[in-house]
Amino acid sequence: MLRIRAGTVFPVTAPPIEDGAVLVDANGRIAAVGPHAQVPTPPGTETREFRDGVLVPGLVKCHTHLELTHLAGQNAEYLLAQLKAFKAQERKSGQSALMWAMAAQLNDKEMDIVSKWLEKQKGGL
Repeated sequence: MLRIRAGTVFPVTAPPIEDGAVLVDANGRIAAVGPHAQVPTPPGTETREFRDGVLVPGLVKCHTHLELTHLAGQNAEYLLAQLKAFKAQERKSGQSALMWAMAAQLNDKEMDIVSKWLEKQKGGL
């Protein structure tokens, strides 16, 4: 088993957890996710701590091409407003927690750059 503690844990389907932890079982599956104090450490469990780190348990192959999604070609002002709403965790539907994690890593200038770039893309799936 493996237990990982991180400064922030962003579960894919739940709000972020400050000082969180993840327990991975012997089969490589997530056995527990939650605040550090509530995630068990069974005897013999290997532990890792990344107190300044961000952990997104369950997120696999997060490589994406945003220009191929419905975000491409949208108005830059609209996109910027949406990124800011995700960063502030004001949007709470679908995979919002995933977007919260991504938007949290961007400063205002970076959000502006991403929004303007996406506006110029043709996109479409």
